[in-house]
Amino acid sequence: MEIKISKIKLKAPKGSGAFLVKNLYLSCDPYMKGRMREIQAANYIFPPIVPGQALEGFRVAKVIDSDDQDFKPGDLVFGFTGWEEYSLIHKT
Repeated sequence: MEIKISKIKLKAPKGSGAFLVKNLYLSCDPYMKGRMREIQAANYIFPPIVPGQALEGFRVAKVIDSDDQDFKPGDLVFGFTGWEEYSLIHKT
């Protein structure tokens, strides 16, 4: 295995209305255990995690770059996202 270290500049795509965040805190909650097995109940709120898919949960993050006028670099936000270092958030 070869490991390369390099620097990249992450930006929210222009015209996307999205904003880029650095996830600071990821919450590990009891409901996640239920998502790690096959769920048969049709009324279960969250679907099972697909093998190879990133875990998802609540997080606190800092806005790094934004193409959304409501979010500015430095803003702190919270919500639901994948367990990853950076997330690109699109308005819904």
